[in-house]
Order: sequence, then structure tokens, then C-alpha cells
Amino acid sequence: MEFEQDTINLEGLEKLQKALKAKYPPYAKIGVLGGGKEVRKNEGKKNQINNAELAAVHEYGSPVQGIPSRSFLRMPLTDQLPKKLEEGGLFEEDEAREVLRTGTLMPWMKRVAAIALGVCKEAFTSNGWGKWPAWKPGYTNKTGQMLNDTGQLKDSVDAEVVEQ
Repeated sequence: MEFEQDTINLEGLEKLQKALKAKYPPYAKIGVLGGGKEVRKNEGKKNQINNAELAAVHEYGSPVQGIPSRSFLRMPLTDQLPKKLEEGGLFEEDEAREVLRTGTLMPWMKRVAAIALGVCKEAFTSNGWGKWPAWKPGYTNKTGQMLNDTGQLKDSVDAEVVEQ
């Protein structure tokens, strides 16, 4: 009886190992990127503020100004992102195959960033999934949605994937 040697193609596994062991794997940034330093269109109001400053006020709250925290970044990403990633199929076999085929996490991370951005934008339309504190009695705005009077803050939220 003659011995036949089996061969196993480990190319995909080696690519995955390389991608996972990268010294600097790709990562996603979500928020008011680029500094958001452009001055908002405040229709002649005295206090000029940029989107990054306004985002910080609403994300963390400002007790001095009587503004409660209405997180459109931390809370949605913590509470909603895992579920949305699963619903988006990011843990499916096809996604793992793509990482194996390309040998990089970049395409997968781009999908993570896109879903994360969608989650943050959804916070604006859902009033933080009903978790944001209500307005003070008598307050209204142009859209009827919290944190979305002119759309400038919502439109300033963006995502990018960085590969080093």
C-alpha cells in the first residue's frame, strides 16, 4: 500500500492571521469629523458656535445652560450597534470569506463604519430611541425632532475608516 500525502491550502487562513495580527489594524471614526469647525448658519444670532462645540454640548449636556445630555454617539453605539451589525450580516460566513479572500479587514471595517453612522443618524429621528429627556414645556423647533432644528448638527456627523 502506497502512502498518499494530503495537502491543505492554508492561504486563506494565513491571510486572516496576517490581517488580525496587523500592528495597526484599520479602525473606524464616527462623530463630527474634521473638527466641525465651520461656523453654523445661525441666522444673525450673536453667539456663533460650530458643529463640534454644539455636538459636545448635546452629547454630554451642559447643566450651566440647562441642557441635559442627549447622546447621539455614545448611547446609540453602545445600545444599538451590536444588534445592527448582526442584522446587517457582518457575522455571517460570507463576510468571513471576504476577509479571507482579501487578506484585510478593510472592507469589513468600512461596512461597520457605515452601519455605525446609520445608527447615529437614526438617533436623531428616533429621539434617542425615546431615551432622550423631553424638551422644556413650551419649546418647539422647525422639525419637531430633538437636536434637528436645521439639520446642520445631524449632517455634520460622519464616519471614516483609517488604515495605517
